[in-house]
Amino acid sequence: MKNLKIIKIQQKLIDNEIDSLIINRTDEFLNEYIPPDAERLYWATNFSGSAGRAIISQNTSTLFVDGRYTFQANEQIDKNVISLSHWNDYSQELNKIFNKNKCIGLDPMLHSIEEVIKIIELAKKNETTLNFTSPNLIDELWQDKPKRQYSIIFDHPVNYAGIDALDKIDLFVEELKNNNLDSYFLSSLDSIAWLLNIRADDILYTPLAFSYLFISLESKPVLYLSIEKLNDDLKNRLSNFLVLKPIEEIKDVFKNLTKNIQIGFDYKNTSYFFYQLALNNKLIPANLQNPCLIPKAIKK
Repeated sequence: MKNLKIIKIQQKLIDNEIDSLIINRTDEFLNEYIPPDAERLYWATNFSGSAGRAIISQNTSTLFVDGRYTFQANEQIDKNVISLSHWNDYSQELNKIFNKNKCIGLDPMLHSIEEVIKIIELAKKNETTLNFTSPNLIDELWQDKPKRQYSIIFDHPVNYAGIDALDKIDLFVEELKNNNLDSYFLSSLDSIAWLLNIRADDILYTPLAFSYLFISLESKPVLYLSIEKLNDDLKNRLSNFLVLKPIEEIKDVFKNLTKNIQIGFDYKNTSYFFYQLALNNKLIPANLQNPCLIPKAIKK
């Protein structure tokens, strides 16, 4: 089946004076399992596997997958316009496109802090321009893009969870103090679900709610989510120790914070967009592995 979408993307690159576009298969939470509205790699290439990335240039395009998906990708892509390469060849190909006077585009919402910092270093080394695209170039072309759907958010009782959410947050705050941090931004959906003892069905087959959590030593934690999807009992429980805000307001998360406070991120698993947002609000980012990972792995 002929892929005309690649041709449309390449024309979009020419119109925006971008030489190459990097596409990760993920969403703004950097999940492996993603909702239909985040399936940009699938829309562009017809590859539907759960791990992949692409580099689309004005005249060429390459899809990178690991060994699990070689046969599937060969069956799904239009090999007249897309070349197929192994996941391990991605870094080598990335180095090829970072040349002097070239412009590379990427959506900072869909790449980790760690990844983009490396890309910025590569760009500086090769005198390459970076274009942090906003809005996403794929979204501008994706005419029948599904709307984000939010499911009912429900309580995960402590007799199943094992530990009360307040106790977990106290441990989280202690970890921040031990690392001399004033605050922490958490976007890992499974960690938020574990930390607050909540569950939902926002992503198929995963019991998670789209949400972000900002924890500060100075004030109540702030939880961004779809508030209308909470029943009254759960809303009351969470409101006892959290400030609840609509997820649509997430871009204001750092707006009124004290300047120069230290804010922690897990650089491996947090979107670069929020790191950039912290810098724009005169905050000092620091890399701290998600404090939920170790206690979440301990079975009570």
